[in-house]
Amino acid sequence: MRVTIEKIVSQGDGLARNGKDVCFVPGVLEGEVVEVTEVNRRKSVVTCSLDAVITPSEKRIEPLCPHYGTCGGCNLQIVSPEEGVKIKEAIVLENLRRIGKVDLSSVTIDPPMTSVATGYRQRVRFQVDIENERIGFYARKSHDVVDIAHCPILVPALNSMLLNNREDLFSAAREKGKGPVVTVAALAGSDGTVSLGAESVQVQVLEKKLTASADVFFQNNVAILESIIRFMRTYITGERVVDLFSGVGTFAAFMESEGRETVAVERDSTCLSCARKNLNNTRFFTEDVESWGSGKHIGKVDTVIVDPPRSGLSPVAHTAIHAMDPQLIIYVSCDSATFSRDTASLREQGYALERIAFADMYPLSSHTETIALFTKKA
Repeated sequence: MRVTIEKIVSQGDGLARNGKDVCFVPGVLEGEVVEVTEVNRRKSVVTCSLDAVITPSEKRIEPLCPHYGTCGGCNLQIVSPEEGVKIKEAIVLENLRRIGKVDLSSVTIDPPMTSVATGYRQRVRFQVDIENERIGFYARKSHDVVDIAHCPILVPALNSMLLNNREDLFSAAREKGKGPVVTVAALAGSDGTVSLGAESVQVQVLEKKLTASADVFFQNNVAILESIIRFMRTYITGERVVDLFSGVGTFAAFMESEGRETVAVERDSTCLSCARKNLNNTRFFTEDVESWGSGKHIGKVDTVIVDPPRSGLSPVAHTAIHAMDPQLIIYVSCDSATFSRDTASLREQGYALERIAFADMYPLSSHTETIALFTKKA
């Protein structure tokens, strides 16, 4: 069938209508007329494959990677990085309007945080197909591994693993477990060393060297991470700060100071050894936020920092934040839908969304990252 793309929505798919059907199409841009084939249907919601672009957008460009369309990553290569930022920022703001019921005229929207679009990613999850001797990433909506020797978005040390050190990745996969395909996480340090497991590396972030490993969460894009930290430093307030979902203590490491009480909470016990090296003046609790929030009563807090998983804040986490009664909440989100849902909940608890910025943590892909300030209403 032939449809016209109305807009780009979450995950980078285009939305179109065919009678009463709402169609979702990958690899398209707003305004394009395309030929599609129905792949899956749930009532009037139809997932389609793209057959041909009949009338292309003037913003469409040639993808820079030869694996585009096969590899499941970097699905916004069909526009310039600058246009990709506009598309993703619009998705975030639309979700805030539609899901969060936010009047954006009352919110300060900062310029997007951007970085170079290639050679930026220092943390990655390689998919290793031992039986077929393939290393790369999953194909779109598939568990077939696309064999890749070079990825444009990876830092040189990780591309060197793909090109020159494939046997190290196969060895790591064999050690990690069974199955035809094994995920091998990799984190490149600033000196070019690469962690494929518990061994630690150091990553230079602003004036600090942070210790992390492939076994723990660490942000993928140092330049954007630095922009987020500068944002936090500008607006953080008070003498009592709690960093929830703190990972290896990345944000807490830059918020702690003499005269300020800082608390970091992270459920992953493997983060603790790294956090001990990164934090000098912070209390670290290795618990999930829900257990910690229900069992610890530390009294009133001035600022709470949250960087939750894609699922956002649970009801118990909301209750824990409410009990701390912070004047300021700094929220870092990797999913604009759950962030918008949480925005509605925080507003009900007496907080106003004051300021927001889109952070392009993943250039050339449809993934979104947002940082926002919520202030307690008088």
